[in-house]
Amino acid sequence: MTVHLVVPGLFGAFPRSEQARRVQRLPVLERLIARADQLQGPVSYPQALFQLYGMPAEAPLATAPLCYHSDSAGQPESRYLLHADPLHLRPDQDRLLAFDFQQQPLRTGEADSFVDAFNRHFQADGMELLAPHPQRWYLALEVEPDVDFHPLAEVIGHNIDSFLPYGSGARHWRGRMNEIQMLFHSLPANMQREAGGLLPVNGLWFSGGGKLPDKVPGGFAGISGDCCLLQGLDALAADAGSDQLIVEHAVGRAVLDADRTAWEQALAELDVRLQDLMDQDLQLYSCDGLAWRWHPGMRRRWWRRSRPIELGLHDQ
Repeated sequence: MTVHLVVPGLFGAFPRSEQARRVQRLPVLERLIARADQLQGPVSYPQALFQLYGMPAEAPLATAPLCYHSDSAGQPESRYLLHADPLHLRPDQDRLLAFDFQQQPLRTGEADSFVDAFNRHFQADGMELLAPHPQRWYLALEVEPDVDFHPLAEVIGHNIDSFLPYGSGARHWRGRMNEIQMLFHSLPANMQREAGGLLPVNGLWFSGGGKLPDKVPGGFAGISGDCCLLQGLDALAADAGSDQLIVEHAVGRAVLDADRTAWEQALAELDVRLQDLMDQDLQLYSCDGLAWRWHPGMRRRWWRRSRPIELGLHDQ
């Protein structure tokens, strides 16, 4: 039995402080990375899950129907689905920056207000906005769009101009996104949020389009992780297998939030839990193109010296 440990955001990519910041040491994790066999790995968190469950993992990945299957408790949906994640778009000089609502969560009633307004406005256009979860919305389409989208994780905190839809239908979808901004701008739900000191919802981000597969080839004897994609894949798994899958979300979430303190804390907690996991066969995925294969006998590779995570990888 092998434990598969998925840790998006492992290397953080935070700038060092101009003042001399003490480098955080993570002895267990550093030892694993120094002494394990380094492999080529998946380049993103969704790709890691698709590969581990035996699904085709070439981008773009159809994550939306799987997440919807989990969020809706398996409600049947045969239409083409896209993520339609609510965003706050903030002008910054000549840029438009995108932020999500993890720090200021939307309530169910708020989500329903935006969904109702959207569906009234676009009811003749063959698409319907669905919100089975107040934070995660989906767009159901009768016809597959002739356009591609960038995943939301690439966009948060960045200028959206670098990540706009592309393909033959890009112009149409960029126009739709502008229309949605104008529609949401004056909604009472947004006015109430702003009056309460909260960020308004003034955009949607589309990505991860596709239709739900009949089944997922792989599977695990046990999983740990609070993620709609993970739960959606596991619900359709055809084979339970014998391995264990653990996803550490707190590390990657801290990176998306640009919260170095939370990232350090999440890694410190992981380092404590990792001690027991290293008594068995283990594979670690950092979701940036690298992975490591470990078995307990590798502890004897004493000549491979550890180094702090934030200083980069040890040359083995």
